[in-house]
Amino acid sequence: YEGVFKVSTNMSLLLLCDYNHPLLKRLQLEAPGTYHHSLMVSTLAEHAAQDIGANQIKARVCALFHDIGKLAKPEYFTENNQGESKHDELHPRMSSLVILNHVKEGVDLALKYKLRRIIRDAIEQHHGTDLVFYFYKRAIEESKGSDTTVEEQEYRYPGPRPREKEVVLVSLADSCEAATRALQKPTPAKIESLIWEIFRKRIRDGQLNDADLTF
Repeated sequence: YEGVFKVSTNMSLLLLCDYNHPLLKRLQLEAPGTYHHSLMVSTLAEHAAQDIGANQIKARVCALFHDIGKLAKPEYFTENNQGESKHDELHPRMSSLVILNHVKEGVDLALKYKLRRIIRDAIEQHHGTDLVFYFYKRAIEESKGSDTTVEEQEYRYPGPRPREKEVVLVSLADSCEAATRALQKPTPAKIESLIWEIFRKRIRDGQLNDADLTF
């Protein structure tokens, strides 16, 4: 019935919470930093879903698989690289392509492993059309004094923007977890301030315009 009507029940989603799933096992071995990040995001999204009456299981499963695309080039993502950054050797545009491509790689893996549609949506939408700000800013700085024009659109994720409640929660939890992990000497006040800034930035940028959520 699920296959015919393209729906996912809590029972089938619960089966995907098994950490022995081949993709999660690969994350553990090949991209341990991303695996830990995904666990943290799943905890945040699950608690958020509980607080607003959304589907906790759906939020947890979507979060566990949202970054599987990083398996293509795990060493180019901060959480997996404790030494020198691989991006130091690359032009900002090339770096941004590697970062942006993890969404497409993730969708391809989800199709290969026949993951549920809601999980594919989470992979595709968790960055919306957000800007890879670090490399965009670096490209602008490096282009000063030259005739090169830096197009903002080239440094944005293709989208679409997140819609379903659970996918929106994964998107927000993903940004908050990554940003707070990078904080120097974190305190509750610093974390709260950072999270509010992330939310305000998402709203200003229109990333929540399609979200099925109210304030």
